[in-house]
Amino acid sequence: MYEIDKYINDLNKIVNSSNETELIMQIYIDLGLRLSFDEDFFFGGTKKKKELYFAPHNISYLDKFFKLGKVTCVSSAYILNYILKKFGIDSKVVADTKDFRRYKHVYNVIKEKSGKIYSIDLQDDIMNIRTHSRTWSFGLSLDGNSYVIDLNIQKEIHKSIGYINNANNYSDDYIYVIKNYLSCFNDFNSKIEFVLGNVDIKNNCINYFERRWLHEKILRDLFNYKELLLIHSLELFKRNAIGREYINAFYIRNKNNIDIYIYDVDNYRYNKYSLEDYVMYADNNNIESRMNIPGYRTVRNKVLVKR
Repeated sequence: MYEIDKYINDLNKIVNSSNETELIMQIYIDLGLRLSFDEDFFFGGTKKKKELYFAPHNISYLDKFFKLGKVTCVSSAYILNYILKKFGIDSKVVADTKDFRRYKHVYNVIKEKSGKIYSIDLQDDIMNIRTHSRTWSFGLSLDGNSYVIDLNIQKEIHKSIGYINNANNYSDDYIYVIKNYLSCFNDFNSKIEFVLGNVDIKNNCINYFERRWLHEKILRDLFNYKELLLIHSLELFKRNAIGREYINAFYIRNKNNIDIYIYDVDNYRYNKYSLEDYVMYADNNNIESRMNIPGYRTVRNKVLVKR
């Protein structure tokens, strides 16, 4: 028996609802807690991207991705589709017709027995599910402009299935607390240091890309266009026995200096480094970057001379 079929058998013992929307949500959330985006697709070359994106959709390949727990939009949509159909739910996989990239985004469209038709995008929602935030990509109209499954209805379902409880709001409500504090700061540097020092809830159930996309989304919500031009995602990694371990980071480009912020998984925050301190930290911890950091080589040469 395939691992994915064993999972379905186990899921049958957990999910139990006569409400079709609630049943779909239970499966959606449980699966979202088990999967994360495949770094090899994002960082891989053309050959690797094609291999992952155009992989066959037969059960043996789906089972392979399910066991690895690493997915693209395509594999997550077909895994979800396979599972939903086993529960008698009308689901199909569709490509985004407004996406003109080589590798179009893919998601699921649901047609409930009640006649409701809407989209669900598991890969897009994994970062939300893993942090117990709102499932923003569930229940959207096919044009993406409104919710067929209203967010208030979703909240009641989330309470019903134990995703949140009456005493607990969503984790992404935390952003409003941060936003209220930002009025205490007059300059950009103080604001970004405060936000990146307090951006995260205590949650270890989130991987590199989900954390990166979640934090980029939060920054877009908190900073204006001109400020966002100063904030850059930084792709750092360490080499290990099986490949690369990616590290969440940003660099902030000010008029006179570059600041590096590196995520601390033990303390759920970004630590700030001057460019000189970063050079020493990276050398001491065997950290490499896939991107050029402005001024890095000049500063590194100065640090090496001092040593």
